[in-house]
Formats: sequence, C-alpha cells, structure tokens
Amino acid sequence: MAPFVVASPSGCRIRTRLHLSPTDAVVLRAVGDHLGSLAGADLAARVRMGNVPAAQNRRAERKKALTVQSSSRWAGAITRTSEDQYQLGRRALNARIGSLRQAIRAIEARLAVPPGSTMRRGRRTVRGYADHGERRAKQQRLQILKGDLRQAVRERDSGRVRVARGGRRLLNSRHHLYDAAPGPKPLTEAAWQAELGEWGEEWSAGAVRELHHQHQPHRRRHRPRPARTPAPAVRERPARPVSPERGGLVPSPR
Repeated sequence: MAPFVVASPSGCRIRTRLHLSPTDAVVLRAVGDHLGSLAGADLAARVRMGNVPAAQNRRAERKKALTVQSSSRWAGAITRTSEDQYQLGRRALNARIGSLRQAIRAIEARLAVPPGSTMRRGRRTVRGYADHGERRAKQQRLQILKGDLRQAVRERDSGRVRVARGGRRLLNSRHHLYDAAPGPKPLTEAAWQAELGEWGEEWSAGAVRELHHQHQPHRRRHRPRPARTPAPAVRERPARPVSPERGGLVPSPR
C-alpha cells in the first residue's frame, strides 16, 4: 500500500473580542441598538398573536416590514428568532405545568397519611410528614402551588408566554447596573456608556465560561486534593551480633 499524506486541518477561529477603532465602535453600537429594537418589537408582535399555526403567524408580512428598516437577511433572521423564542417559551410553560402537577400530587399523597406514620400504596410506601407543624407548612405550600398552576394554565390557554431576551439573569443584572455603578448620580452619558462597556465585557467572559462548562459535561472539575497523612515510621529491628569464633550469628536468648 502506497503511503499518503493527510491534509492539514483547516477552519476558522472566532474571537469573542473585536478590536475596533472609535469610529467603528460608534457605528457598531448604533447598528446593534437599531437591530435590537427591531428584534424586540417583532418578538412582542409575535407574542401578541398567541398560539397560532405557522401559516397564520404573518411571518411574511412581518419580514416585509422589517426589510424596509434593515435588510432581507436581517429581517429573516429576526422573524425566525422570534418564532423560536416563542416556541421555546411555550415548551418551558408546559414543562412548568407538568412540574407543578407533579409537586401537587406528591404533597397530596403525603398529606393523606397521618403525621409520623406510613401507608402502603400499591408497590410503594408513602410516608407522612414528621409532625403537625411540617404538615401545616406543606398545606400552605399546596395552596400556593395550586394558585401557580391555575395561572400557568390560563396563560397557556390564552397563548401568552413570558420571554426575556438574553435570559432572566441578564435582565436582572441589567436592571441593577445603574444602582451598582460608582460615582455620583445621575450619571453622565459618557460615564453610563463606559459602565455599560465594562459590564458587557465582564458578562460576556462569564457567559462564555459558563457555556463552555455546560457543553463539556464529561470533563471533571479539578478539586484540591486533601493533604495525605504521612505514613507511620517503620521501626527497624536491631541487628543480631555476629560471633567471629563460630562464623555465624549469636543465638538470641529465649
């Protein structure tokens, strides 16, 4: 078999930081603000439509309106992302309803058993709560869960979903950024933009590290190993004396 040479791997490297000039930074920020406002408005319009079939979500009409303000490619990406976010919100709402129902069934099963006792239910044993105080707390918790379930079912039937662009964690951090900013209030426009830039770099770096750990579950986290306990010293046995006359070892006394 003739030898052959494998071609070197080819690809592209994507960096998380862009080294821009001041003019490019201003242009990029303006483009981002404009496209972000269009994406938010389109997502709000899609949420107001509710749970409708794909043929009735008026995507072609929305894309045509967005094309006038941006481009056909950006309009297609925005409308597609809005539909994906809405469907993801629907799936998350259905998952929450299932989780609430499961929690309600578990609490009701344990409330049916007197405190401090157990009861056989088919192949499994249901244990009651430890005392009356824990039982009363779980009864209050049950009423809260039932109220949350009724509200979630109403939202699902009406087609309403709760969507936070970028995630709830990003939204909460963004809302509390002004209060945590150093310096006297109110902040100037330049100080506010500088605070936004520094916070965006810190947030991006943290989000990239978190996504890296989430997409590599097989890698074990390095934990500091505990200090090893030194092994006990080995006691050496004393050497037996040698008799030069007999040319051997002196017998030890019994």
